[in-house]
Amino acid sequence: MNFLSHFYIDKNEENASFIVGVCTPDLVSLYNREIRIKHLPILPSHSESYIAFTKGILRHFEADKVFHSSPFFLQETEKVGIFLKTHFKDSGLKRSFFVAHVLVELMIDKILIAQDPQLIPDFYTHFEKVGHLQIAEMTQIAVGKEIETYPLFIQKFLQNQYLYHYSEYEYIAYILQRIVRRVGITDTEYLKSEVLAAYLQQYQTELSQNIEGLFLYMNEKMR
Repeated sequence: MNFLSHFYIDKNEENASFIVGVCTPDLVSLYNREIRIKHLPILPSHSESYIAFTKGILRHFEADKVFHSSPFFLQETEKVGIFLKTHFKDSGLKRSFFVAHVLVELMIDKILIAQDPQLIPDFYTHFEKVGHLQIAEMTQIAVGKEIETYPLFIQKFLQNQYLYHYSEYEYIAYILQRIVRRVGITDTEYLKSEVLAAYLQQYQTELSQNIEGLFLYMNEKMR
């Protein structure tokens, strides 16, 4: 799941530090995929904000585990993977399951935004309440080391507010290109194709019909 989908699960949570924690593992990976939150330090001496932040991180891991073992995830990634292999097997396609995995997650976010226009403003409001400096400080405690430029990264993330561009299919393809290149896949020209753009429009309609069932499943499993 992408961080916006994680937020959607707990969008009624009022504690901003918790919400920031829910989204942090994906943000850290976006900043540097080599950084992982492995041994989360939680001490009685830590602030209430940090404790809520760590609860959000643990909630993120729980949601990912449930999502990646769900029938929805398995069915949708297989469906998209088959499409990719059918249409782009001679166009430099590599690691089709990974590409399908990322694409499904991006399309879920796109659909959630279309269905709930208030989702993005609420998302950014939580981050602004905590502030980029405190977010960076809590994140560095969580990963157990200093991340020198992370405050600037979060500041730019809040300033740019690029989630508003998820309404554009071209932007979804652009984000997908960036993600697959980060794992060493350099031949991504096929992701700009009109064939893929047309498929995504059709796929969004199909996927929209299954979104409610996915989150009902998630909520039931995560009680």
